[in-house]
Amino acid sequence: MTITNLKIPPYITPFADKKSRGIKIFILASPRASKNELIGTHDDRLKVRLTSPPVDNKANTLLVDFLSKLLNVKKRSIRIIDGLKSRKKTTIVEGLSPEEATLLIEENLPKL
Repeated sequence: MTITNLKIPPYITPFADKKSRGIKIFILASPRASKNELIGTHDDRLKVRLTSPPVDNKANTLLVDFLSKLLNVKKRSIRIIDGLKSRKKTTIVEGLSPEEATLLIEENLPKL
């Protein structure tokens, strides 16, 4: 599969504003897991397990760290713009195309 004919999943959409370009990733977070990992999709969201509890912003901080490593971007390139107190989150990742993100995420999704 080449990057030109890659099907972009519904949990990734392009994003642009006056200051930056990148993508939005729609996430369903599962806190208090045994390890940090991608586990698939649910209702057009990327499902992510996180070891941290959902208190004192710990799970949000861990999500940013996890996505930073997964997508090979700096932590400051990632913002949670919706769902800070919810399992359903919307993140913005600056400087990454939908195609690049799809490849990096699909490499790390469990194979069925």
